[in-house]
Order: sequence, then C-alpha cells, then structure tokens
Amino acid sequence: MITKLKIQLVFIALIFTSLLQAQQLFLPLDHDENAFVEMYLSDVDVNSHTSIKPYFYQDVKNVINIDSIDSTVTDTNRLYLLPTSNWAKFLMWSENKLLDEDLVYVNQPDLKLRANMLLGLNAGSDTYLKESFWNNTRGYWLSGQIGKKVFFESAFYENQAKLLPYISQYANSNFVVPGQGRFKLFKEGAGADWGFSSGAVGYKPSKFFTAFVGHGKNFLGDGYRSLLLSDNSFNYPYFKLETTVWNIKYVNLWAQLSHIGFQNAADRNWTQKYLAVHYLSWNATKRLNIGLYESVSWLKADKGFDWQYMNPIIFMRPVEWQNGSADNVLLGANVKFKVNDNVSIYGQAVLDDLKFSELKKADGYWGNKYGGQIGVKAYNLFKVYGLSAQAEYNVVRPFTYTHFDSANAHTHMNEPLAHPLGANFQEAIGIVRYKYKRHKFTLKVVWSEIGRDTSSVNHGGDIFYSYNTNRVDINGDEGLTGYGIAQGDLNKLNYLDARYGFMVNPRARLYFEIGLKDRSLSKHYGSDSQNRFVYFGLRTTLNNTYNDHF
Repeated sequence: MITKLKIQLVFIALIFTSLLQAQQLFLPLDHDENAFVEMYLSDVDVNSHTSIKPYFYQDVKNVINIDSIDSTVTDTNRLYLLPTSNWAKFLMWSENKLLDEDLVYVNQPDLKLRANMLLGLNAGSDTYLKESFWNNTRGYWLSGQIGKKVFFESAFYENQAKLLPYISQYANSNFVVPGQGRFKLFKEGAGADWGFSSGAVGYKPSKFFTAFVGHGKNFLGDGYRSLLLSDNSFNYPYFKLETTVWNIKYVNLWAQLSHIGFQNAADRNWTQKYLAVHYLSWNATKRLNIGLYESVSWLKADKGFDWQYMNPIIFMRPVEWQNGSADNVLLGANVKFKVNDNVSIYGQAVLDDLKFSELKKADGYWGNKYGGQIGVKAYNLFKVYGLSAQAEYNVVRPFTYTHFDSANAHTHMNEPLAHPLGANFQEAIGIVRYKYKRHKFTLKVVWSEIGRDTSSVNHGGDIFYSYNTNRVDINGDEGLTGYGIAQGDLNKLNYLDARYGFMVNPRARLYFEIGLKDRSLSKHYGSDSQNRFVYFGLRTTLNNTYNDHF
C-alpha cells in the first residue's frame, strides 16, 4: 500500500513538473508581477538589463528558474486526492485545472502550447457617490514555441464596463479608454464596450539576436513611470530587434502610430505616423547600468516611411537635420545603480529641446523642454522575503513632448507615449508590495501637481497642443520666458490604491482581488472631486492600467 502510494505521488509530481515547462514569449508587463522577478534580476552578480520590458521569458529563465518560483505557490497539501477511483481522478483533474495548470497544454518535440482564459470581473461601490460600478472582461491568452527558435503569444478580450465618473470623463474627452483604445457606448450611454487584442512572434537565431514582430506595448525604464517610452497608450504594430553582446543590450524599435484627433466622434482625422527608437543599455560595472535613448517620429502623409531611419546604429538627429525636415526627435538617458543585492537607485532624463544660453539665465525659457526622474527600489525589507518598496519622483517642464504639428507629438491614440500626465507636472509615488505563496498585497500612494490649460490658453501641459498655439507664461503674459512647473490651472491629485490578491492559478496569472481606491482632486479653477471605490473580483494580471493620474 505504501509503495503504491509513493508511486502515485511520484507520478503526480512528474505530471505537474512537465506542466511547468511550457514556453511563453514575454513576462507580463504588470508592475507587481515584475517586481517579484526583479528581486532576483537585481542581484549585483546578475548581468541583466531590467530597463527593457516586457522581459523575454527565455532570458529571465537563463538567470532564474521562473517556473520553480511559480511552483512554490502550489499547495501540495491538495495531493490527498489520489487517483484511486474515477471520481477521485476527475476531482483531482478539475482541481488542478482550476488552481494549478494551464487550461490547454501541448508539449510536443516541435510544438509547445499553453492557453488560458483571460478574466477581469469586478464590481464595487463608490462610497461618496453611493453608486455601483463594474467591469466584465472575458478572453483568452495563449503562448508557445515552435522548434527551438520561434516563440509566439496572443491575447484577446472583450470588455463591458460601467466606468467610474473620472475615468468615464477621461474616456469621453479623449475618445479612448485609458490604455485600451477606442470604445462605444451602451446601456443608453451608461456603459462602455471595447475590445483589446495583442500578439507577437519572436525569433532567436542565436544568443546575440532576438527579433520580434508584434502588436502591443513596450516600456523603457526601471521606474513605475517612464519618461521615454511607456505602456501608457494603446497597442501599436512594431518590429523590434534586440542585440546582446558582452555587457550591452541594444534595442531597435520601429512602430506605426495613430493620432485620432479631438473632433467629435464622427469626424476624427486618423493621422498616421511612424516612430523609430534606438536604446543602448550598458552594464558599465556589476552595479552601474547606463541607458541611452533616442527616438524620432514623422507623419506618414509628409513622406511615407523614411528608410533612412531603418539604419540601426545611426544618430537620427543629424539625419533629420540633413533631410531638411522637422521630424520630432527626443533624447534621453536611464541610469540604475545597485547599492547591494536588495537596494537599487534609478533615474531618467528626457530632453526634447534645450537652449544653453537661456538655461544659464534660469528665466523659464519656454523652449527648454526636459524632464527628470529619481527613484529607489528595496527588496526583502527587514529581511522579510517578498516584501519590497519603491519611491519615485517625476518632474517634466511645460511643452515637453510637444511639436509644432500637434499630430506629431510624442503620442499615440490620443494618449502620451511616455508619462501619462504629459508635461507641466511634478509627481511623487510610493509603493509597498508583499508576496507570500499565493498571497499578494500592494499599497500605492500617488501625489501630483499638474498645470492644466485655462480658457483655451496653452500653459504647456496638454501635449496635443502645438507649442505655437496660445502660449502663455506663468504670469499670464505672452512671451518667451517665465514658464514654470504646474503653471495654469493647478490641479492637486492624491490617489491611494490598496489591494489584496489571492492567486487562484499561477499558470493563468489569475487572482481574486479585493481593494480600495481613494482619490481626491482639487483645482484652482473648477470643482473639486472625491472618490472612494471599494471592490472585489477576479483579474488576470497581464497588463498595467493607469487610472491614477487624472
């Protein structure tokens, strides 16, 4: 009897182990999921490039056994369901499918495939408004590998929701749900309906090169925000080439973007544009990483696709100048220093335009357009495994990311490509995360000051305005100088997000969550607003959704 029991336990363990070997293309972009992985990637002796996201799953597996991390959340006490009868076998199969395994799994020599349901079902109430709100998301997520060099991933979900008032106001003003793209109204305008799809194919011919063709998002930086390229806006088609040699990872990204326009829903101009990005990440020492960024965007209607920007190693500013064009060029840098295995300091700088003669005067010249970020991450706080914290400060001057042609700003689908606040703001963020087995707790606090436009006056915060349109300084005068942070209609935002999650299925990244979102917005002009939303539901943690900036 004991021997038979041991054989059954070994058999079950072997089945479970095999189910953890399915390949996928990317790790999810979700900040909370990435924070736990970065606890390992930030070791001083690990030669990783944490500023380039989403992480290629195979690269992470070369550093840490990500599958074994997932397996630690499995409750082995449930192995009491031994296959001693058909009913017991069915119960064990059902329980494993629900709590441990992929819904569909294929493991053949030339094909590996895993597929799962994608859910986002939550409901709650705003205690200030005494009104209920809800979200209903259903879809699929599949990933896999063909042979040894080709990887793929695809996701689709359909959404219906009754949005919180401040989110609904943002969506109606910008014609897009934050980060989710266009939508349509239903239930007599009380609800929103939209679809979301993403997908990518990766090809890794050698240890030096990895190529991706996809429709999705990218993120460059070590912070919660990125001042260079973030996952704030909707998906876009792209081709990305990553080259890894020695302590260097070099990224080339080419993408096609869209500018919807802000006319009424029946009259959108749908301007198409292209984006080319170079990003060099260099681990100068075991502790210091330096990243250099440059990007250029140009309108499709002006000259189509400019093949000169396909050169993967050329500096794009001289090309733009030689062309006699006025494309939108952005420069930046990312720095990370590992104090030790558990503490890292990071920062970013973004430069749109700079006139040194005016910078020396320190008189707020409007054309000095730049921003900065400084932050710190700490892991295993107080020697508690899985307890981490992050603090971050961001500031961006007025008119940064803007262009004389508003359609060619650093934007996509009516949202910023970098920081979701655009420009003319300062912001502080504090985050505490704790993950223990299947349990996850996140506390996030955001404070920001934003300068909004007033009476069609351009104070430099709305990056969809041409920087030549109705420009007014901090004193309300038209001129070249006197522009300061958060000028115009000063909006002060305090936002708190507290969430507890229980991991229902580690393979599907499915959590049961309960949470509280508390928001307070005060305006110099206009009405203040408050929201306190208490909710619960199921959520697949694949993407970030930013609702903490408006």
